[in-house]
Order: sequence, then structure tokens, then C-alpha cells
Amino acid sequence: IPALIRRFHEAKLANAPSVTVWGTGTPKREFLYSEDMADACVYLMGLSDERYTALLGSDESVTGRFEPPLVNIGVGEDLTIAELADLVGRVVGYEGGIVYDSSKPDGTPRKLMDSGRILAMGWSPRIALEDGIADAYRHFLAAEEQRQDDRRENADQQADPEAPPHVRDADREAVRRDGQEACLAEVQQAGVAEVHVEADGGQAVDDGRDAHGLRDRLAEDRVP
Repeated sequence: IPALIRRFHEAKLANAPSVTVWGTGTPKREFLYSEDMADACVYLMGLSDERYTALLGSDESVTGRFEPPLVNIGVGEDLTIAELADLVGRVVGYEGGIVYDSSKPDGTPRKLMDSGRILAMGWSPRIALEDGIADAYRHFLAAEEQRQDDRRENADQQADPEAPPHVRDADREAVRRDGQEACLAEVQQAGVAEVHVEADGGQAVDDGRDAHGLRDRLAEDRVP
């Protein structure tokens, strides 16, 4: 599911005409939301001794050995990979087609557990597959946004290591211009008559007097 979410998301952003899925799309799989799995574990741990003992493979007081209960936790139903791909595409909002690459392996034709024991005890999953995928996609988008923010911040820090992390874009441009104005003021204080920008974007100091290191500083930034 995570791979399908990313594949459909990237195809949506790129306006790709189709998404390729490995295999024929016919194998069937069962999916359980992680929070439902955790809820089932808590449910089993909270059983009374009597109900818990009934799940054991044998009576330890008789056999002398402990056999943990074997309880499958699932939803009790499955769907084809093709149905899953359609569902993920719909949740992501992708409107293109889906192509199945039958040259790639399908894997096991079906994986469905018998969850009859825990279902008969009264526990049942609460989160539908579509709702679970939608929640997973929201987390995916939040993670993608955070990664983009991290990349922008790293790029800003490389460009200007001494700038505070929150100074970006327009704020950074304002800081740059303020620095230029301060530098020009120092040039004027040094007695330089005029500073102008040449056609090639370089800076020149008129009247033949040397502004020492100030002209080198001006060469680093274009005068607005």
C-alpha cells in the first residue's frame, strides 16, 4: 500500500496518463489497519483468566507445558490487487489509467486468515480499508511537506550559513538589501565619490580613489 500511494501520488503530480502495477492484478490480499491490530492485542490482554485459559492450546496443569493461544487477527475478507489499486487511486485523486505488467510475478494467489476465534469473542475491526488508506495518505502528504521544508531550509543554510533558519525568501532578500545599503554607507564615509553598476553586473568605484576592501565586498552583491 505505501508503494501504491507514492506511485499514484507522483503520477497525479506529473499528470501521467497511466500507472503501472506489477502482476495481473488478480491475487487477493487481506489488509488490517495498524490501530485495529493494536486494539485487538489490548482486547486479548484484557480478557479474564477464564476466557484467556479457554484460548490455550492445552491445560498446563495437566501437560506440564505452556502453549500460548494461537489467535489470528484479521478482518475476515480480502480483495484483489486490482481492486486495491483502484481504491488507492481514488483516494489519492488520480484520474489516469492503470496498466498491469503481467511479465512481473503475482506471488501467492491468496492470503486470507481465519479470524473466526477472535471475531466470535466479540472483537471486530473498526476502521474500513478505504478510511485507513485515506488516513495513511494524509500522513504521507504531511511527511512530504515536511521533507520539502527541510530541503528548502538546508538550501538556505548552504547559501547563507549565518542566517537564522526562519529568514527565508522575501525576508532573506530584505536582509541582503539592508546589507548592501550599509556597505554603500561605508563607501561614502570612506570618501568615494560614486558607485555605479556596469553593464556586465560588476561594480566600479569612480574618481580613482581606492576603497580598499569595500569594493571587494560590493562585488559579492549586485547593487539594487
